[in-house]
Amino acid sequence: MEYEDHKERLLRITIDRLQNTYKRYNQLYDLSWLYETRDKKAYIIDSFELIKQYIDRNFNDRDVKYEYSVWGLTEMSILTVNYIFKNYPNARLMHVYDTYRKTIFEGLVSESPEMIRNHPNEIIFVTTNGAKEMALKLFSEIDKKRGSYVICEPLK
Repeated sequence: MEYEDHKERLLRITIDRLQNTYKRYNQLYDLSWLYETRDKKAYIIDSFELIKQYIDRNFNDRDVKYEYSVWGLTEMSILTVNYIFKNYPNARLMHVYDTYRKTIFEGLVSESPEMIRNHPNEIIFVTTNGAKEMALKLFSEIDKKRGSYVICEPLK
């Protein structure tokens, strides 16, 4: 077998494949590069803004070990927990409440919101607008103070 001819043939095939791939995907790579390297701004999710304002106003001492819970397993609960974890690492998620699902979230098994009765002093983030009426009713029944909970609502 003539190795030099074989090596040259392999080299030509490799070069052709690379050039064809480049021609085929060049515009896609350019567009991807544009989006990946542009100045990105934080997206504002208006219904998270009330929760964020509450956290920043009330979790103002980064050395305090704030204890809180979320009601409703939604994208908003993920945003809330991640925001607190990133900005207030001493804060601790104590309970996860959900009316319709029993699942594990952040290492905690979700419980019925009725269990809030057993923890009347914890800070509650109601992260689903669908639970608003039920939450207000429950909080009224257990005489939960207005400043100890936040209900996710779109800004008007």
